[in-house]
Amino acid sequence: MGGIRMPKGREKWITVATCLLAGWMSLGCESVDSQGPLTAPVSIGYLAPPKLAITNELTRVGIRSSHLSELDDKRLKEELTDTSVSGGPIFVQATDVPEGKYSAPLPQHYLNLHYYTDSQTHDYQVQQKACNSSTRDSCAGIDSFHVRCEKTSTIAVLDVSITKVKNSEDIFSRSYSERTEFDRCENDSDQSISKSRDAAFLAILSRLKEDMLPHQARLSASLIQFPSTLTEPYNTQFLRAFQLALRGQSVSACHVFIELYNELKQDFSLSYNAAVCFAVVGDLDATDAAYKIAESLANNTDKIHFIKKLSEKRHIIESARTQLNALQQSRTQAP
Repeated sequence: MGGIRMPKGREKWITVATCLLAGWMSLGCESVDSQGPLTAPVSIGYLAPPKLAITNELTRVGIRSSHLSELDDKRLKEELTDTSVSGGPIFVQATDVPEGKYSAPLPQHYLNLHYYTDSQTHDYQVQQKACNSSTRDSCAGIDSFHVRCEKTSTIAVLDVSITKVKNSEDIFSRSYSERTEFDRCENDSDQSISKSRDAAFLAILSRLKEDMLPHQARLSASLIQFPSTLTEPYNTQFLRAFQLALRGQSVSACHVFIELYNELKQDFSLSYNAAVCFAVVGDLDATDAAYKIAESLANNTDKIHFIKKLSEKRHIIESARTQLNALQQSRTQAP
């Protein structure tokens, strides 16, 4: 097992205290080898393009669904026709197009959805215990008894195809499946089947949206603490911010890192953390500026390693932004 890097002098004890106060084993203070920095996990959210390349060809799509409950059908169409995020196909209620007639406002493709589920339930028993009589502070005796329970398993399948309106040609097909399980015991509300089916449908709907529409995606990253070059009181402020990050309060930590970075830009850990934090809040231009400063201060193998990892994440986010911009432009120009 690796240990915590021990900087010299006063910072050594502040570093150790930071980790201990954060609750090393339970709150995310990661153990690293003797040459590495302390790290605290953070998540970067960004808007990703649709996963399916076929969506690049789609502009206006009519939804045709079958075997969905009224509630599920409404939820599906609300989710797919959400216009708050641009860059994806425009999904509309399907309108039949008479043979030989076609106009631009009508759907150019159909999204055909066929949904079906199969639920099965089996019984089992669990042993429970309860006081048969009690005083104020303790049980005088304990009874053991069995309670009947049931497990409901649901398999849901959504068959998806995309068809051209003009000639009914299928250009895409895929099946999405999901299995869910719910348990219910005596005296519980009898909703296990509906809960199981609902969870399966929502899981499939989430995957369908990721394939068809721009969606929120997340990247795992780290805030770091190498031995500091900061003077006081900035060094203490940095360490306190890092303690917040170790406690899972990354938003509060990032607020401090960005404020410090706006005053001081000569420390590697601070510039690196600011670059990560700017990515967390979605300011990619500021991310690039802070990244370049951190890159210029990466004077050993460990720091270069972190720079490379951050560079990969920058590339993923920038590539997603470029793809979305291209999609938006192509659909703006589409007839």
